[in-house]
Amino acid sequence: MAQSLYDKYGGFPTISALVHKFYDKLLNSPTLENYFRGANMERLMDHQTKFLCMVLGGPNNYTGRELGAAHGHLNITPGAFGEVAQHLKTTLEEGGVSAEDVGTILGVVASTQSAIVKQAHP
Repeated sequence: MAQSLYDKYGGFPTISALVHKFYDKLLNSPTLENYFRGANMERLMDHQTKFLCMVLGGPNNYTGRELGAAHGHLNITPGAFGEVAQHLKTTLEEGGVSAEDVGTILGVVASTQSAIVKQAHP
């Protein structure tokens, strides 16, 4: 049986640490910080950690809203989504995640874009 990415990289403690480093990058970005103004960051990081654990083959303890409902009011642009993905890529690489696994994880992230990004109306 193939080892999940969750187990391969140390489970919850590692994923939680990566999520915290990831949000440090997002909150220090002049173009992204406004998306988080007024947000309960502890709660947000908890949801993100649980979501990432589930996506990587760990336990499914995620109880957050559907992605579109959770992000729809933020009017996230394609550029902002791309910057978030780039920060995630950098965080994963800095955390020792292999290039192949980074690609797999970013593929999952890319599959969520249509639910998260505000589509421009013609």
